[in-house]
Amino acid sequence: YLITGCAGFIGSNLVKNLHKNYELILVDDLSEGVKTNLPKTLRKKLIKEKIQNIKNLKITKIDGIFHLASQASVPFSLKNFYKSSTNNLASSIKVLELSKKYSAPIVYASSSAVYGNLPLGNDEINKFLISSPYAQDKLTIEHYAKISFEIFKTPSVGLRLFNVYGIRSERSEITNNIMDVGSNACHSACDHYAIWNMGVGSIVDHNSITSRY
Repeated sequence: YLITGCAGFIGSNLVKNLHKNYELILVDDLSEGVKTNLPKTLRKKLIKEKIQNIKNLKITKIDGIFHLASQASVPFSLKNFYKSSTNNLASSIKVLELSKKYSAPIVYASSSAVYGNLPLGNDEINKFLISSPYAQDKLTIEHYAKISFEIFKTPSVGLRLFNVYGIRSERSEITNNIMDVGSNACHSACDHYAIWNMGVGSIVDHNSITSRY
């Protein structure tokens, strides 16, 4: 499996759960991820580069792709519109191209940011409220994934993540979004569970349907 953003919070937890049973291709430019998040035995295998800048992975087969690399800060996307969006879109389009080349399904990180300040989103009627370049990036990536499936039959699942929190996450990112009591509860719970996803999220499945849970 190819994992982009493998040294970040979610990516490193995914690596931890997969590396004993699967061969992994690990890509992270470490702009936000931390190399020590990875198991020691895998750190030398890390490809320290943006996925969109890699011309040749020198592999013959990929069974699946987890695309977690992203510039994920809304404030940064507002202050650095060009840098943020070109990174998010270029990396995702490159992953879709790799999916097409290797006939590999993708699981990618979208975001609840596509709902903006709506009191309630509605996936069935595509009810969104885009209020930042970051949110637009994520929605555009979903559209690219949909087109990729319709044209090239490359299956993908997009996860609209809400306030994800857990081991190796940055606490400051969450406390901007949820009350301290909720954050403290999550912090305690993380002694036992790697990742929490707070809120009502959705899965965008470009095989055929959009599911919600």
